[in-house]
Amino acid sequence: MAGSVFLSAELSWDVSSWDFYWAVETLAGLVRGQDLANHLREISEYHLGILDVSQLSEDQRRDLARSAAGLPGLAREVMTDTARIARIEELAALFPPG
Repeated sequence: MAGSVFLSAELSWDVSSWDFYWAVETLAGLVRGQDLANHLREISEYHLGILDVSQLSEDQRRDLARSAAGLPGLAREVMTDTARIARIEELAALFPPG
């Protein structure tokens, strides 16, 4: 099983479900907006496997991008597998700087 984050029709992050759900669950704890946090938790809880950023409001996209910037540092704190950390860094790099 795998998970995908779609930023646009041309840009996506496709990874194992392990990395996808770690990122989604971690982002749910980092974002400021409660609706966005709930949406991310639902993706994880119901194993939906897809986060389509284009379906979010502009404010939610900015919130997600700001929060994604913090993922690599958190991954380095809790992960020892450098390949997994690199995949989390790839996700963060897909978002425009906040």
